[in-house]
Amino acid sequence: MPLNLTKTEKIGAIAGLTGTIIKVGVDRKKELTVLERFDPKGIIIVALDGSGDYDTLQDGINALGSSGGTVQIKEGTYLISSKLSILKSNIIIQGMGKATLLQAEAALGNNTMLEFGDGGATTYENIEIKDLRIDGNPDASYCIYVKKCKRVFIHDCEISTATNAIVFFDANTILSRVNQNLLDSGIIEIDGNNNIISNNHGVTNFLIQIDGDRNVITGNICDHNPDNAGSDRIAGSYNIWMGNITLNTGDDGVGINGDNNCIVGNISTGNPDNSLITQIGADENAFVGNILRDGISDNGANNINSGNNIA
Repeated sequence: MPLNLTKTEKIGAIAGLTGTIIKVGVDRKKELTVLERFDPKGIIIVALDGSGDYDTLQDGINALGSSGGTVQIKEGTYLISSKLSILKSNIIIQGMGKATLLQAEAALGNNTMLEFGDGGATTYENIEIKDLRIDGNPDASYCIYVKKCKRVFIHDCEISTATNAIVFFDANTILSRVNQNLLDSGIIEIDGNNNIISNNHGVTNFLIQIDGDRNVITGNICDHNPDNAGSDRIAGSYNIWMGNITLNTGDDGVGINGDNNCIVGNISTGNPDNSLITQIGADENAFVGNILRDGISDNGANNINSGNNIA
């Protein structure tokens, strides 16, 4: 290394070669600038065995800087006794697949396990949750509750057992996705707009309920189990429900309570009542090319029924 470099240049050269920061008397502000240059987001390791930076998820989240970063959760069962609050943008929360389990304790009570955003003035965005097992067990009211966030991506997780919903997007959550998850004993409820729910497999008392507008729900398998007396539901408008399979509800298969929705290429079977039902006031929807083995009950007005295979 040339000897005539400035202190800042020396720091940059060393960091570029080693991935570390060497303190040489610069002030804290300058040190952070260099750190952000070579590691712009930062990685926090959470581990129960003491090998990481922290041993609790909340401490790891709190340690992220204002520019965001990644919290990597190592293998183990992390008992959640109080709500984990995430009020940051540009973050990734990542486990080690099935080996990382977040499990609700009885002390959690009727509370949420992971809450993103607080519904206040700030909209948090660019949040990713992946490679985790999350078990409400069944003390949690919600496993994941998203409040007023933008571009949230939940994928490749196993999520189960919550009193209300295993994943809930409030009315102010937009442009977010729930994709390729295994979901058990709970509900995905979407009250926000312009979201995508795709390629999830729900087993044992599982429902998808849409109360927002302009959402896309596609490629999901919803195997309810006869113990669940609920139905998949579309209560908003301008939603696309396409290529989904609804099985074995204890009621109607899919209930439509909204207007101007497109229900195309779905299969609904094994339901004690109707495969698809529209309520009074659910008007101007299109039902095209579906297999509805348990029949259809259309109580709305000006709906289009075309090319459906109805038993």
